[in-house]
Amino acid sequence: MDLAFALISGAVLTGTATAIYLGQIPPGGRWFFRAQFVDYDGQILVSKSETVLLSAFVNNGSSPGWLKQNLQFDPVFSPINSGERKQWEKIHGKRQR
Repeated sequence: MDLAFALISGAVLTGTATAIYLGQIPPGGRWFFRAQFVDYDGQILVSKSETVLLSAFVNNGSSPGWLKQNLQFDPVFSPINSGERKQWEKIHGKRQR
């Protein structure tokens, strides 16, 4: 299983942060993950990440194969970009941190 989070600076895609799990997850099971990234590399500031691509090999017995699906997450904001976070919270409500 692989999660690839889109890292955005302003309106520009600047890269991805990934989280990978090589084991099996049983039906109804959970996988807790952490995708780490550098939010500022001296030139580019990552301002948010809110979309993720889920890739996984699914083995349900009858038709095993690869699953790829885009997922939407609540935006993850850099602490430097609190103005954008506050604007988002006005529209969508505060999210649990």
